[in-house]
Amino acid sequence: MITYIIKSAVCSMLLLLVYRLLLQREKMYAFNRFYLLFSILFSLLVPLLSFQITQQAPAIIEDLYLPVIIPLEPEAQAQPQAITGSPAPPPNAISLSFLAIIIYALITLFLLIRFIRNLVRIRSAMAGNPILPYQQAQLILVNNDMPVHSFLHYVFMSQADYNDPPTRNALLTHELSHVRQKHSWDILFIELLQVFCWLNPSLIFYKKAIQLNHELQADDTVIKTHGDIRSYQHLLLDKIQQRQIIPLTSSFNYFITKKRLTMMTRSSNPTRITCLQLALLPLFLVAVFLFSGRTYAQTKNAPEKKPQPTTSPEKKRQEADTTVPRIVSFALPLGPGASPEQLDEFKSILGKSADTSGKSIIYKFSAEQRKQLKTLYSAMNAEQRKQYPMLMFIKPRPKKSPTAADLQRWSDPKMYGVWIGSKRVDNAELANYKPEDFVLYDESRLANNAVNYGKHYVQVSLYTSPQYDAMYKDGEESLVILKPYTGKPRPKAK
Repeated sequence: MITYIIKSAVCSMLLLLVYRLLLQREKMYAFNRFYLLFSILFSLLVPLLSFQITQQAPAIIEDLYLPVIIPLEPEAQAQPQAITGSPAPPPNAISLSFLAIIIYALITLFLLIRFIRNLVRIRSAMAGNPILPYQQAQLILVNNDMPVHSFLHYVFMSQADYNDPPTRNALLTHELSHVRQKHSWDILFIELLQVFCWLNPSLIFYKKAIQLNHELQADDTVIKTHGDIRSYQHLLLDKIQQRQIIPLTSSFNYFITKKRLTMMTRSSNPTRITCLQLALLPLFLVAVFLFSGRTYAQTKNAPEKKPQPTTSPEKKRQEADTTVPRIVSFALPLGPGASPEQLDEFKSILGKSADTSGKSIIYKFSAEQRKQLKTLYSAMNAEQRKQYPMLMFIKPRPKKSPTAADLQRWSDPKMYGVWIGSKRVDNAELANYKPEDFVLYDESRLANNAVNYGKHYVQVSLYTSPQYDAMYKDGEESLVILKPYTGKPRPKAK
């Protein structure tokens, strides 16, 4: 909401600045009226626009189908890293957002009451005074010496001005111009906007610009009708001491300045006016680019697949059902062959450290035992290793943190599935983290036969510093045990 208010205010101020610098001095009052009203609506709506920008997703390597992993130690339950920040407020405390809503509501209520009061004042001014039909308006004659003014199709004029024919003709021509061109609706529109959008300070200046343009447009009608510019200027100066009675009305003496007097004698240049009007189109296009919202979507490019040799359907089923792949490149190199004593020691360490109480075998080793197992396993040849589970000694991976763009990209649940440690989390939770909260991440594309394929297409695994330390204790190598490959396919599901 704050972003919307800032964008709307800055956009409206920019468009008003262009009006003040380029358009206000030109005699194109109907166009200026449209520009001012359109600029207000434009600045209110353009921050709500959102455009989707398509980006090509980065190439991600296909998953490697590793054998079933039996961890050495039970994996610690991943706990999301606590978010640092202000402590939670007490249950009975009033939040700042709630307080802001109360303040906004009170100020809005005050402005709305003032707006309604002004309407009531106009209604009260009609009571007890004679009303005369006059062309397309209703002329209300008042006894006091109030300035002539109009609202909707009502024109308020004092008896003294009405009894003076030269003054009456000029004043009524001016006010009837307001009535015919429905200037009161512009004032009502900007007044209501100020009631509910008072946080935007530019509306105050828009109201003044709109009212001044109304007066210039009405003055132009008087000059074209009567032609005597000097007499009309003197009439303006005679009425300069009269104050405007009600803010919602169009008053004859509103904003008496040198600007209004000099615009009566200014000549217009049609070529210049046309060029200025055409130059506004790129201005609004730039404003759309600057103040609208943008979302980024990524195309789901299928990963490149290497051509596979032609095989029979039966062989394809067997290869798909095997429990382990052919990729074992992480294992230690083969040794010359271990002695019977070394094999017995290897078997003894495994037997003492294995916990078979659960559904899977869990091994727990000390640092010294890991070193012994590495020495013994490095001495085994291929035939000896077939009799025992495969060991893989993996060095700690170098730390790497994602970028803010990565976190934003991973927030798309249709494309990415997110894990923090070993816990699946909702993609929206990434908004609660900063890039430096994570010290390691993996990104891998799901295969077509993966369980979650279709729900998302890329798996992202993130690790906080405590989770990283749990995987690589004291910077030591982690030991992973793999079940021996039997070469037998899994039983088919019935």
